[in-house]
Amino acid sequence: MQFGPLFLLWTAVLGLATFALIGGVATLNVAAVEGRYAGRAMPLTAWLLIGVATLFAAIWLSEIIPDLAAGGSSRSATDWNVPTNPVHVLDLAFFLPAVAVSGVLLLRRHPLGYATAAGQLVFLALTCLPILVTPVVAALRGHDPAWAVVMPVGLVFATTTTVLTRTLRGLTGGRSVSRNPRTRNSTGVVAGR
Repeated sequence: MQFGPLFLLWTAVLGLATFALIGGVATLNVAAVEGRYAGRAMPLTAWLLIGVATLFAAIWLSEIIPDLAAGGSSRSATDWNVPTNPVHVLDLAFFLPAVAVSGVLLLRRHPLGYATAAGQLVFLALTCLPILVTPVVAALRGHDPAWAVVMPVGLVFATTTTVLTRTLRGLTGGRSVSRNPRTRNSTGVVAGR
């Protein structure tokens, strides 16, 4: 994270997201997920997760491997004046493997695949947004914008949001999910779930 006026906010977001993920997975009602989504195939979502994770890993490795082969330091880390590129570290160590694992679990119809797929798609879409905005900001500030990334990353963003919409419809079975945790039983008495 770059140090600046939003540093504490981004630190809080990272920490809260990490603990929310750990808490969500630790308290997941696996039986309820299996009962609700048993037998639902979502190959499009699964393969998109695996494919995008592979694509981003290939992009990062296309910079890392030549830099390692040249025996020098990371070009992007040098540009940022940091010892190593933190995006590469976080993506290759945590995020991209987690996205790919969600895709594989979804292919295997595992409850954790259903439970994590939509969140991974949201995160992928949100990951694309700063990449799409950066060339515009660079151009406005008089720097050389990297317009070449806009088309492929824009395509990933559009595909991800489209598949996210389909996935959410698939996870809810095409019906709206009630926000009221109380339901009426056969005698008309209101009861909690």
